[in-house]
Amino acid sequence: MTKEPKLPHKLKWGDRTAARVDEVEYLIGIGVVGYTSLKDVIIVEVHESVADEVGAWSAPEDLYSAGSSDVFMKKPRAGAYYKYIKLKNIVHEES
Repeated sequence: MTKEPKLPHKLKWGDRTAARVDEVEYLIGIGVVGYTSLKDVIIVEVHESVADEVGAWSAPEDLYSAGSSDVFMKKPRAGAYYKYIKLKNIVHEES
């Protein structure tokens, strides 16, 4: 069973925020949608306009199947793009 990671900055699953990608710390908007068995790595939804730039992928059916113990996602959207993001790369802007 995959252990659900503690999200930073009081984020909740489904919240939208931003994350740094690549060495240049390019910021992208993300939606927090799932977790993995990898320590401090979560699954986020990214906008289709940046999917190619950041190496995002469409979720295959078996990724979120009930039998998978490596990842957990709640109802991925058809046509959406996803990326693995390290928790340390999430940027939270105070309002």
